[in-house]
Amino acid sequence: MSDVPHSIRVWDNSARLGLPPLLKAWLLLLVVAFLTAIFFVFAHLPARWVLGGFIVSHVIVYMLSVAKNYVLRAGMVSMLHVICWSPGLVVSLLDWDERAVGGPYQAWSYFIIAVIVIAFVFDIRDATRYVYYYTHGLIPQGSESDDGNSVATEIETEME
Repeated sequence: MSDVPHSIRVWDNSARLGLPPLLKAWLLLLVVAFLTAIFFVFAHLPARWVLGGFIVSHVIVYMLSVAKNYVLRAGMVSMLHVICWSPGLVVSLLDWDERAVGGPYQAWSYFIIAVIVIAFVFDIRDATRYVYYYTHGLIPQGSESDDGNSVATEIETEME
């Protein structure tokens, strides 16, 4: 399991439960940051985009995770984050006038921008690797229980 690159590891409930405590805390912070958009959706367009992107990404992940013939991988989830959250980030970055007013919206706006940018550092990396492994046929079929040693060796050889 440790030889399988993170971006192609199976992303299911057991994988999430097995995450280190700091990573679980980061994921909780992400959820809280996105869901606090609820307080601003009626008055601020960026909050609608942020919350909408969050909901869409999670609905798609849920649908893929319950599909019988699809194995959800961490890199695919990262790719969905980048696709679904980018519009909210862009609209938030362009919202200078509203953010300049101050108050709770201003604080949330800067906070959500920081959270998304930090998340994208890892999501873009993992999504890029996932696409590489996928396009080169290096993603194992089936579950994580497959032997990762041959996959890791193939990937190292392919990347050299």
